[in-house]
Amino acid sequence: MEKGKVMTKNVIARMDELMKPIDRQIMMCDNVEDLLMLASNMMITAKMIYVQQLGGEGAKLLIQKMVNEIDERILPVGREVPPEDYC
Repeated sequence: MEKGKVMTKNVIARMDELMKPIDRQIMMCDNVEDLLMLASNMMITAKMIYVQQLGGEGAKLLIQKMVNEIDERILPVGREVPPEDYC
């Protein structure tokens, strides 16, 4: 997406379309371990895409921004952020 470009209905529709296979894979997970394995592999793949498309520094900035924005809005109701030594 171009810098400063507002997300249009077409962009949102395309993002939804691209997420469908991932949503199907999530539904195929049988337990927490499956979900965490999938999430870990998705993070590795996302990191590779960011580095390839944005360069190392751009990827670091984007990933750090996402980490900084983790808050109660994206956590399941009643759940807490896992402790740092969780893994």
